[in-house]
This record gives sequence, structure tokens and C-alpha cells, in this order.
Amino acid sequence: MDKLLQEYDRYEIYLRKAVFQFLNGLGYPYQKNKLFQLAIYNLPQINKIRDLKTGSLGKMMSIHGTVTRTTEVKPELLNGCFKCKLCKSTVPAVEQQFKYTEPCRCVNANCQNMANWELVNNESIFIDWQKIRV
Repeated sequence: MDKLLQEYDRYEIYLRKAVFQFLNGLGYPYQKNKLFQLAIYNLPQINKIRDLKTGSLGKMMSIHGTVTRTTEVKPELLNGCFKCKLCKSTVPAVEQQFKYTEPCRCVNANCQNMANWELVNNESIFIDWQKIRV
């Protein structure tokens, strides 16, 4: 599983860079807090859902099916900016690891905070997600 995640991360970096280069070519300036998602469709081979097996994990593929149920669109925290409740210093860009993850320790050398954090929403990065049943 770790190898598949590493491969995904390896390709995702290049895809994101390509999107930024494309937008730059159109005259859109780079925006640090802006996150773009890339969707690829009309792949030459379309697979049936019943043909998906564990060997398909980590591979880009196209499937054909009918959407039977969707959830509402919800925000998900990608990178959080946290403020220490004791000394008020901030810890930016704390990557979330499949769950709500706070910093381990305050960046201020004089502060020993390891548990009292406040999420700074306007400096954190959120994405929308939705579950779709096919």
C-alpha cells in the first residue's frame, strides 16, 4: 500500500505543476493558497465495475456505471495553520494524515505546549470532497 501511495504522490506533483504552468501560460498569476484539481476523462478503454480487482489499485482507469447515490459536498482540511493557545505563536502548513492532526509541539522554544491548539481557518487549506456510489 505504501508503494502505491508513493507512486500517486510522485505523479500528483507533476500534474499539479503542469496545471500551474498551463494557467501561467494563459496569464493567470500563481496564487499560493489556490488549489486546483485535475480531472481526466474519455480514456480509450472503459472498464466495467465488476472487473475491478485489487490489481487495479493505484492505476488510472475509466469506468462506466450509473450514479445511484451521492453525499453532500463537505470540506476536508488538507494543510492546517494552528495557533498556540498559550503563547499565540502560529504553526503553518501542518499536513493532515487521514485524520485531524495537530502539531506535536509549539515552535516557540520557551513554550512547552503540546495539546492546546486553535485552528486558524483563513490561513488553512481546505478542499471539497463528495462520496459517490456507482
